[in-house]
Amino acid sequence: MADQKKRISELHKSHSTQGLYTIGVNSQNESVKVPLGEILAGYEQGAIDAAQAKSMAQNAQQVAASASSKADLAKSTADSALRDSSQAKEDAQDAKDAAEEVKETSRFVSDIGTDSAVLKNGGNFIWS
Repeated sequence: MADQKKRISELHKSHSTQGLYTIGVNSQNESVKVPLGEILAGYEQGAIDAAQAKSMAQNAQQVAASASSKADLAKSTADSALRDSSQAKEDAQDAKDAAEEVKETSRFVSDIGTDSAVLKNGGNFIWS
């Protein structure tokens, strides 16, 4: 029986790539058949992997933006604490200076009081 020839346009359309092959040449220049279903599955998996990578990159970008924002807030807080500590140091120095002035004034007043008591007693100091 003779083979009947059909044109490609007369063939039925396949609804799946499973079981379909194409021919090609490998790296050793040998003729091989290549399963189209595996090529399509690899392509589809590559598309899924690319979408997941894009999603992970977007998540990483959001985490980085959040970390940057928190770092800025921490820097601002540290700067504020530094200003506050500098002001506290100045206030403490002012208080120390004022206390020293009070101490000196107290000594002076005490010395004046002692001198007055000595003068009132005719130059004789009396401990009471």
